[in-house]
Amino acid sequence: MKWFRRTGDKASETARDPAADAGGLPAETGSAPLLPENGTVPEQLADFFLVLEEHLTDIEREDMAGIVERLRKPPTVLDRVSRGLDDPQELAETVLTNPALSADVLRIVNSAAFQLNSPISSVHHAVNYLGTNLVKGLVLQAAVDQMLPTESPAQHTAYMRLWRASFVASAVAQALARDIGLPDPTELATKALLVNIGDLALVLARPELASLYGAHATLFDRVAGQQEAIIGNSAIIGATLARAWNLPAPIEAHLRFCHVPMAWPPERHGETDLDIVEHTLVYFANRVGDAVTFGASRELGDFTIVRPDALEYHFLPAYLIAADLTDLPARLARPQTADKLQQLINRFGK
Repeated sequence: MKWFRRTGDKASETARDPAADAGGLPAETGSAPLLPENGTVPEQLADFFLVLEEHLTDIEREDMAGIVERLRKPPTVLDRVSRGLDDPQELAETVLTNPALSADVLRIVNSAAFQLNSPISSVHHAVNYLGTNLVKGLVLQAAVDQMLPTESPAQHTAYMRLWRASFVASAVAQALARDIGLPDPTELATKALLVNIGDLALVLARPELASLYGAHATLFDRVAGQQEAIIGNSAIIGATLARAWNLPAPIEAHLRFCHVPMAWPPERHGETDLDIVEHTLVYFANRVGDAVTFGASRELGDFTIVRPDALEYHFLPAYLIAADLTDLPARLARPQTADKLQQLINRFGK
């Protein structure tokens, strides 16, 4: 299983100083430095090889497909949700076409997972109170619940952490995409929402791997643990799942490369053929979701991209520079954005 460790000149490729490729863009935002003082890559990260689908043997691909096959075919409403469905009335009416799914959405939103002052009585009420983006996430959660429910307490804990992180990341992606004027904030929100779908499938299919999602678990440790256990990782499973469910091609492509900003410097990003601005924004949003879910604090104001304890942050400053998004941390901290997002975070139970 050690074949995926990077050796030789591959490691030295990632050891380039990101500031050297920054093209003279500002290296800091606010009072916090945007780039580490030392541009060298930590040994553990330099020695890590991110497994992509094309690296797998036919047998290993079958193993990944076997995990996906444990999930039954999703309801047709999931396809519509993944392709837009942003009008509140249309969303509510679409969910109501599936009574079982409607009941599950209401069950989830009225459960202890949410801290509501009064119960949500209907799908229309849920859309009006929580907003279309969050309800679309609830539809996805309910659909996965129907396909393969959790069995053990450890599975359930990991499962709920992943959903909370996804909900927050989706809201952050949509808010920031709107703030900087990107053309399709909803699509980016959907990509952020679905980034953890491979993790969810893995936890449900392999209960013993729920231990990877404990409190304070980092993305790097989770992916490294996955590759040790199954050779592949959640990105491969997520992309395989997207194809099996006939989700839009841009979502499948994003899921396939969702861990790239963790493992590759931005000068290699062109190998993905993804838009670096959109990819960086969604990756940033997912780090926020993880921070307030797996981190020590649920306060958005405590979020920082200076995280030497979490290797998935190492290349993030360089990506923000390469994508000309160095002001994302400052935009996230603006009261009009931060207050709304904090309200969402506070809705979730512990």
